[in-house]
Amino acid sequence: MYERITQSEKQIVFSNTQKGYIMVITKFFKIPETEYHLEVELRYELGGINYATYKEERRGIYLHLDTVERGSNFIRRTIFSDISGGDYKTGKILVKEMKRKSKKQMMDVFEAVDFEEIKDIWFSREYNELWDYLREKGLEV
Repeated sequence: MYERITQSEKQIVFSNTQKGYIMVITKFFKIPETEYHLEVELRYELGGINYATYKEERRGIYLHLDTVERGSNFIRRTIFSDISGGDYKTGKILVKEMKRKSKKQMMDVFEAVDFEEIKDIWFSREYNELWDYLREKGLEV
């Protein structure tokens, strides 16, 4: 089964893979005065050991923020840094811990957050305001 929904430039993907059911919601925003984009993504992750950091990660829905270079058929990114050179923060935030994956809970989180507001906060570089915004939306930051 593979379901792809495009909703006002938001890419919503629910699909079965060998690793299990994937739930991803992605939107790209052009970074002013550059050829790069901000990728804002909600993604369900299984959790477990992160072999890059050797830390235990919890299972649930994460908000990912990353700067990327987009081409007609590729996306290029760097690990642990801002590809645009604009000194923007990148990373991920657990917004909802879950015991099992649930399309309904993913859609509830998606409906609670506004990617435009997240983008505006991120462009202002007031990163602590992002935590406050997510808490106001009732998410478990």
